Amino acid sequence: MTKRTQRVISAACAIGVAAFSAGVPAGCAGRALVPNEADTLREQLARRTGERDAALAKVSELDAKLLRLSAEQATKIDPEVAQALPALARLEISDLSTARLTSQNTANLAVVIEPTDALGRFLQVTGTVRVTAAAVVAGDPPLAAGTLTLGPAALRERYRSSMMGTHYTLEFPIEWTGDKPASAISVVCEFKDGLSGRTYGTAATLPVSRRPAATKPEGSEKR
Repeated sequence: MTKRTQRVISAACAIGVAAFSAGVPAGCAGRALVPNEADTLREQLARRTGERDAALAKVSELDAKLLRLSAEQATKIDPEVAQALPALARLEISDLSTARLTSQNTANLAVVIEPTDALGRFLQVTGTVRVTAAAVVAGDPPLAAGTLTLGPAALRERYRSSMMGTHYTLEFPIEWTGDKPASAISVVCEFKDGLSGRTYGTAATLPVSRRPAATKPEGSEKR
């Protein structure tokens, strides 16, 4: 490449840069989104709420540990082991729970429960669980629809682990009086820990589906 050619290329580049700079108005410069006071307050509220829930879960877990240790007075446990020992803190009804209508006043209820420790980790439990269901029918008060009580051995058989997570599935048919279909099913679940004797409760309202339950592929769950 000759010196004359290099000078021509340099001049062309300079003209292009100048034209581009002149064509972009100063007002088009990028603007940074500055958080306002409301955003800051929302972040603080979310952080405080998370801290509160974590503290409550730790207290609940500690209470369960103390009850368990009191029941095992004859056994000496190293303090460090006791501190790291997982214990039940919460019982929750999962969004995987379903209520599928089988006729005008009957349905198949599958309540999926998740016992967790203070860190929100799934915890296998031993004890007795009781599920109470009521049908929500337009224009009527809640209608008793059925109960299910499972002891420690039966509850252990309801343990499930699959791609959808780890949980206990409590499935049973329900029925209510009258010939009106329910729009939702109100569910109350209580679990009594067989080790500590403490009772945990949770509740949820499940929408009623009129679609048939999908068939699960063989081997999709592990017990």
